Amino acid sequence: MTAFANAEDKNKERHYFVANNQQEIDKHCRELELSIIRRPEYVDHIMVSNYFIWVGEGPRPPQWKISRPPKRS
Repeated sequence: MTAFANAEDKNKERHYFVANNQQEIDKHCRELELSIIRRPEYVDHIMVSNYFIWVGEGPRPPQWKISRPPKRS
């Protein structure tokens, strides 16, 4: 199950995370001394792809990547 979280650092800067589960996000936030302020149950795919940082184990799953057309020369 995918988990999402919004966190704040000491300077009140917002950070957005996605992972396989809440434990992975909790671990990441503890290591960086971030405070989780919200755990949304659903986030639109486009928002996750553009703004959320993958902190889960392993590579970012394909559903959270944006497909872009190849660059033309």
